[in-house]
Amino acid sequence: MRRFLIALAVALGVVAALVAALPWLAEPALRIGLRLATPDGVDFARLRFAWGDLELDDVEVGKAGQELGRLRVIYRLPDLLAGRLERVELDGLVLRAAWRDGRLQLAGLQTGGTGGPLPVPEIGQAVLRDARVQLSTGLGTFELPLSAEIRTIGETLAFAGSIQDARLAGSGALSASGSFEGELPRAAPLALDQARASGSIAVAAEQAGLGPAQGIDGRATMEFDLADGRLQLATSVVDGAWQGGSLGEARLQLAAEVGAQAARGTLDLALSDVSFAAPELALRGGSLGWSALDWSYVGDRLSLQAGAPGALALESLAAADLRAGPLRLRLEPAEQPLLELALAEGRPAAWRQHAAAVIEALEVDLPAPLRLQSDAGVITLAAEGTGQRLEHADIRLADGALRLPAHALALDGIAAAASLGAAGLAPGQAVPVTVARISHGGRPAWFAPLALQAEVTPVGQSFNVAATLRRIGGGLALELRGSSTATGDGRATLRLAPVAFGPDLQPGDLAPIAAGLVRDVSGKLALDGTLRWSGAGIGGDLAILLDQVGLTSGPARLAQLNGVVRLDSVWPPTTPPGQQLAIGLLDLGLPLTAGIASFQLAAGPRLEVEQLEWRLAGGMARAEPFSVGSRLEDLNVILRAEQLDLGPLLALTRMEGLSGEGSLDGVLPLRFAQGAAIIDGGELAATRPGVLRYAAASAPAALRSAGEGVDLLLQALENFHYEVLRLTLDGRTDAAMDIGLHLAGANPDLYGGHPVEFNLDLEGELANILRQGVASYQIPERIRERMQGFGR
Repeated sequence: MRRFLIALAVALGVVAALVAALPWLAEPALRIGLRLATPDGVDFARLRFAWGDLELDDVEVGKAGQELGRLRVIYRLPDLLAGRLERVELDGLVLRAAWRDGRLQLAGLQTGGTGGPLPVPEIGQAVLRDARVQLSTGLGTFELPLSAEIRTIGETLAFAGSIQDARLAGSGALSASGSFEGELPRAAPLALDQARASGSIAVAAEQAGLGPAQGIDGRATMEFDLADGRLQLATSVVDGAWQGGSLGEARLQLAAEVGAQAARGTLDLALSDVSFAAPELALRGGSLGWSALDWSYVGDRLSLQAGAPGALALESLAAADLRAGPLRLRLEPAEQPLLELALAEGRPAAWRQHAAAVIEALEVDLPAPLRLQSDAGVITLAAEGTGQRLEHADIRLADGALRLPAHALALDGIAAAASLGAAGLAPGQAVPVTVARISHGGRPAWFAPLALQAEVTPVGQSFNVAATLRRIGGGLALELRGSSTATGDGRATLRLAPVAFGPDLQPGDLAPIAAGLVRDVSGKLALDGTLRWSGAGIGGDLAILLDQVGLTSGPARLAQLNGVVRLDSVWPPTTPPGQQLAIGLLDLGLPLTAGIASFQLAAGPRLEVEQLEWRLAGGMARAEPFSVGSRLEDLNVILRAEQLDLGPLLALTRMEGLSGEGSLDGVLPLRFAQGAAIIDGGELAATRPGVLRYAAASAPAALRSAGEGVDLLLQALENFHYEVLRLTLDGRTDAAMDIGLHLAGANPDLYGGHPVEFNLDLEGELANILRQGVASYQIPERIRERMQGFGR
């Protein structure tokens, strides 16, 4: 346009000289002058010429693509010859420009170079009416209707104007209107670093579209001030909305330094009350605040760098079965730019993004119900793409933490990493996940602190999991291999390597909650099987191996506990009927050896004992079926004794030298109270005649001198052949108890075998019985076979 004005001034000088002689030559002379003065050529439809007043209609500037509906030039001949126009009026100007390489370029005109600025004729006043600027940018073509007035004051162009209904092509009903004023140097009117301008622009959107955002509604105001290449811009958006979303308010403060080759500055951004609703996603109460963002625009490349932390918050988010919120993130600055955009005309913008965020608060509700909370973790994102297409992204989580309040669980030191492409995770890509510490906050805790190392691999609509869970202090390693679907159904195999209990490792070290239940545990325990989960709960087919396990619980001591127990439910734990364990010794003070237990663990939990039999004193003791809950005090067991050997039973008494021969049957009612096993009304009777012997010389001196009657009794017991023998037992099994002995028979060596009958009240301690038969105990073959098949 500057070339056109210069050419016009030259041509007018030629015309003025010609028309002085021949006025009818004005139009052809002007056409010839413009063609000679401009390399692209200038043409027009009509000319109206009078002295000091020239009008041209439908002006076209050759290949430059600039258009002008009407041009009127008012001049005085002496001023014209001096290069000055008094007034220029332009109606219907169409000015085509582009923003490229950080510079404003007008079609067909030079806006820079090494030749220096082109001189512009001095114009006293220029009036621009119904003009349109078509600015091509990387985001599309910006259509800017405007009217303006320009005055020349010395070497300065002072201007004032207004914008009406400016629009970005393809954006729909997105418009802007406002007013502006300022000054430009006359010698270089496109040198923005030397310009001064200020103004206010109002933007309105009604179902507009901008990139991926569609259906935009709202109002915005922009106040700007440009001086000496420094731009200050303040933008406020209220009642903003888009397809499915809304915005309460957005504020943007922009400071910029605008040069011939680049623009740079700082940006302050604040969004509040953001919401969004779609069939699969809904969020509300979103906000974003970030100050001191450094930006630059150089060579069609826009860069945004964070120099200080920002904040992102969300009141709630809902997607499928997931509910989240509140969420608070601290947005951290990074060495790499937060955002880089390469804007190229006619092509989608290429972009790169680097972001880091610290989790300050996060709550998530999952099905089950399961509530997760977090207040730690650093999330980093490095991504790049073109337009709306993601080409590659790396996402990492470090130092994360999760809390499950309903279960008193805490996960600390969570780390994970994943790479994404245009289609999401690459097929077969393993995502590593580690948890430095998993702990239970119960008092006592369910388990000792654990560490997790896992890999998650997507496969179609499901994902595979391989994980190892270890006790931080050692002694336990649980391996899991399985898969889960997007609906939450899954299956996995579990394997617990044999745990060897001993002085350095007790169940309380693995599960503090068990510390008061058992003690002095020895032997090995292992686990193998399958775990299944779904919306209905957790199930599975798990086998627990007990290998030579020994333990003490309350008044009971168990030794040589062997077998395989199968679980058909993990939580609550249950078993199928008919589980069997071999027990070398159950010591309740009453020595039960070589036992076989058949049982079922039912929900409740409740232990249903179907069969329980033991060797006792050379015979058998069988328990009637019984059940017991979580409290041992609820247990009452009836033991039925068969073919017990009298000799070991007499060892219960404190009478040294007392022995006997024979077998007994009977019943031993056993109950538990206050941590002890108690026999109430136990009775054993001889099944046939036998012999009882007591060495009188072993009797205490006080007993031997007690009188003639006692002396006679001691003589009879030296070789007493009984017809009736009955023992009664009452009291705690772990202390002195009352033992009654009823005898009927005769000593063949005394008074010719005269029959006698008498009762003795004795005391004994079952805890002092010789623990015989345990060392030579053999595991039953059917249980040994199950143990040998464990894990196969």
